[in-house]
Amino acid sequence: MIKFMKDSIIKNLPDKIFFHILLIALLGLAAYSNTFNSSFHFDDEPNIIDNPAIKNLTELLETQVVSLNNRFIGYLTFYLNYRLNGLDVTGYHIFNMAIHIINAGLVYLLVLLTFNALCLSDKTTLIDNAGRRNSIALFSALFFVSHPVQTQAVTYIVQRFTSLATMFYLLSLVMYIRFRSQQSAISGQQKLPAPRYRLYAVSLFSAILAIKTKEISFTLPIMMAIYEFMFFTGKIRKKILYLMPFFIVMFLVLLSLAWIDKPFEELTADLETKTRTETDMSRRDYQLTQLRVIVSYIRLIFFPINQNFDYDYPIYNSFFNSDVLLSFIFLLSLFGFAAYLFYSTRHTLHPARLISFGISWFFIALAVESSIIPIVDVINEHRLYLPSVGGFIAITASVFSIADKLKNSGPMIIEKAIIPVLFLTIIGLTSATYARNMVWQDELSLWSDVVKESPNKARGYYNLGTTYQDKRQFDMAIENYTKAVSINPAHIKAYINRGNAYDEKKQPYKAIEDYLKALSINPDYADAYFNLGVTCFRNGMIDNAISNFRKACFRGNQKSCESLKQLSESR
Repeated sequence: MIKFMKDSIIKNLPDKIFFHILLIALLGLAAYSNTFNSSFHFDDEPNIIDNPAIKNLTELLETQVVSLNNRFIGYLTFYLNYRLNGLDVTGYHIFNMAIHIINAGLVYLLVLLTFNALCLSDKTTLIDNAGRRNSIALFSALFFVSHPVQTQAVTYIVQRFTSLATMFYLLSLVMYIRFRSQQSAISGQQKLPAPRYRLYAVSLFSAILAIKTKEISFTLPIMMAIYEFMFFTGKIRKKILYLMPFFIVMFLVLLSLAWIDKPFEELTADLETKTRTETDMSRRDYQLTQLRVIVSYIRLIFFPINQNFDYDYPIYNSFFNSDVLLSFIFLLSLFGFAAYLFYSTRHTLHPARLISFGISWFFIALAVESSIIPIVDVINEHRLYLPSVGGFIAITASVFSIADKLKNSGPMIIEKAIIPVLFLTIIGLTSATYARNMVWQDELSLWSDVVKESPNKARGYYNLGTTYQDKRQFDMAIENYTKAVSINPAHIKAYINRGNAYDEKKQPYKAIEDYLKALSINPDYADAYFNLGVTCFRNGMIDNAISNFRKACFRGNQKSCESLKQLSESR
């Protein structure tokens, strides 16, 4: 299988490919060499550490396959990691970094194969200089592998869902391009040789794996269709025939997620739930906010400063807000520019075609998470991972296109300086990535950075408080919980944890006060009754302890039920 993929993908490509891929791999290793001992973070806990499904294959199959979970492949890789390494983070980070380097290699191949596909056309070729084509492919991949905005998708272990889906996504497209290129090269034959169909089969299978890894892959058939109509000639009927299986797969998976055996009314309600992620934000507000978010993503690509794991991002609810309106005009202009480039090169295969494709890729790849499906966190850097492929291709192609135009009219130094300047930029980005990864070393470094970047958001202080509490630094924990509740007075867990910290410091009345505050917000919060019962018991208030254990047990807290039973027996 590996030999087949090697022969299929890199046949007839320049000999420099091996040196280039080695350079890409070494750069990726250098950028992420300080992550091997970085700890688990945040969503790693429910998805990996406390997830019984990744520790037992039978349970994994029951919870993921039977329930038609759309991230089965990602969880399967976590299961394999657990079997090999347990909860030792090193193995997980090696896996994530390997995926990232493979993805960068696939970006490189994607650009090279695009040039090769274009050279098969009977129209004007894209770029005559093979060295130029190699340089565009190489620097597109180097930008991708070295850019610090990728750190959340690579170093944050649970975001393997994103990087792994991207790997299958890129592999599917690369194999499809190889299939279509070979078909174009032998267009005079009546039938395609069997290896060509094997390329197509691998592409389709990889598409299925991508879709079963993360929902961002639903854009793959659309991306393939755009690529097909941008870069390949031929009859529309054949194009549709080649693309149809990919759209059918996407449609069937969408139907399985919507539970097609349900009545229409229940299906509609279920669809509303499934297209909303832990938020009551209106779709309209989410869409308006995403106009600003997409501009922020573009800013991060060009200026990766003030990165943040947990952005304190404003929610917009008016299209005529100046920030939203200007963002809309900018994005519309960018999209219009891509359309213009494609239209102006409709009769020739000009470098602008690749720029147009890169911009189109960026917008389409963002469509799932930056459109009509409200997500509780409106911005996250890992969502830029797949879209950045198109962004880096467009930027690199633009740089070389501008250099080509200036070479005849401008000073020769521009032509000679372009490669060194790009390499210096790559080195700077690699250094920035290495530095950014220091933030991911442990929970203390991560949440300390979050509260510095988002000083008015309660979640950072709460998680920093829990980190200090785990280290038994109770004064620091209390300080951060206090900041959290000052920002969000309804933060129940902050009151509970601060009460626990006071209890550890032998300050029971302050602990009781916090538990009661939590219960004033939610009178049915079982953990508050349980913790209140524990504190009362430790301080000799047995009747109060029994009363609170009884209330917690009634609300489903099993520890309270056990404590109540033990107290009853002892009396």
